[in-house]
Amino acid sequence: MNKNNKTINNFGEYDEELTKQLKLKTVNRISLSITYEKAKKVILEKNINSKKEYYELCKKDNRLSENPEEIFKSQFTNWIEYLNIKREYYDLETCKNKINEYLLLNKNIKQNHLNLSIIKNKLCKEDKLFPSEDLWIDYYGVKDLRDIIIINNKKKSNIIF
Repeated sequence: MNKNNKTINNFGEYDEELTKQLKLKTVNRISLSITYEKAKKVILEKNINSKKEYYELCKKDNRLSENPEEIFKSQFTNWIEYLNIKREYYDLETCKNKINEYLLLNKNIKQNHLNLSIIKNKLCKEDKLFPSEDLWIDYYGVKDLRDIIIINNKKKSNIIF
């Protein structure tokens, strides 16, 4: 290894693919040895509140897998339960109502009506009672953001029939 902790092949060059394979084998071996409950305990102790934070933790703690759905197939139900997310955010109906309020009052948010992900991210910055940006689908148990964020683009028409 050199000063930068990079693997050097026989020719003295860094081999990124070899490094990835070695890391993957190590992580898989270690993550397979941790139980679902132990993983949840580690996550709880680290106060993880989003998938993004979880993936960052995986980089630091090789006991955790970046694919918990695969590793814990029979036990993994959803990300909310796995990350120990408390049910302290808006319920689904209140969430929809709050979104409508923000869309009516804040043109800066509604201007992104073609990209619901941008709207969701802006809403999260405006109001801490929305769940983490990457957990909306899981938290509300819906299939798509369109089930939560409903944009009505009704324009007045001057056409007379």
